[in-house]
This record gives sequence, C-alpha cells and structure tokens, in this order.
Amino acid sequence: MRIYFSFLLAILIVPFQSNSQSDFLKFQNLDVKKGLSHSFAKCMLQDQLGFLWVGTRNGLNRYDGYSFEVFKN
Repeated sequence: MRIYFSFLLAILIVPFQSNSQSDFLKFQNLDVKKGLSHSFAKCMLQDQLGFLWVGTRNGLNRYDGYSFEVFKN
C-alpha cells in the first residue's frame, strides 16, 4: 500500500514541477542590426564556456551574450 501511495504522489507532483520551469525562458533575436555578419545562418553551436558560435555566409561569429566577434577567412 505504501508503494502505491508513493507512486501516486510522484505522478501528481512531477507535472507541476516541470511546468514551473517554463516561466524563466527568455528568447532574444540576434540579427545583422546586433552585429551578426550575415542574415543567413548555416550552423550554430554553443561551447562549454557558453559562447554561441554561428556560421554564416560572411564568416564565423562568436556571441558572448552581449556582442558578436566576427572571424573571416
């Protein structure tokens, strides 16, 4: 009986915990006006340090959360 009660309690609590995290999501548009070298992004990656790397037609862009640094060949 105790196992069934624990299982029922877990089923009732888990959905409420997962929904509470969605309140902290924040999205921001990154475009040419904010320093991106081109409006077409071919690929994106976030490294272990938190930098966002964006490959565009006009070079590789590193975003640190505040500004872009563009690396060209």
